[in-house]
Amino acid sequence: MSQQKEQSLTDLTMELFARGLTRKEVEEELASKGQEEFYIKKIIDECLKLRNARKRTIGMILIVAGALCCFSSFLLTITAASMTESSWGLFGLTSIGVGLAFTGLMYIFHITA
Repeated sequence: MSQQKEQSLTDLTMELFARGLTRKEVEEELASKGQEEFYIKKIIDECLKLRNARKRTIGMILIVAGALCCFSSFLLTITAASMTESSWGLFGLTSIGVGLAFTGLMYIFHITA
């Protein structure tokens, strides 16, 4: 299969996944266009790897951002002179940090097939 045809098949497959079709529906769509079964499975597997890698990257960025929020919350709480000054850092930033971290975990562990 030529490089250009393989690239256009990859682009078509990514477009079908972006429309929300399942793996089975994408296979049927590509088969109806006359593509070979071997290349369909190969391209679908590669597209799923790319999509899952992107989701893992987003998840790791969110986890790191959540950890930084929690760490800055810790620093603000330790350096605050009174409880009224530290309550925003203690409760606000910690809540934001935990929310970001759990959202990142959701991105990482919710791998689609």
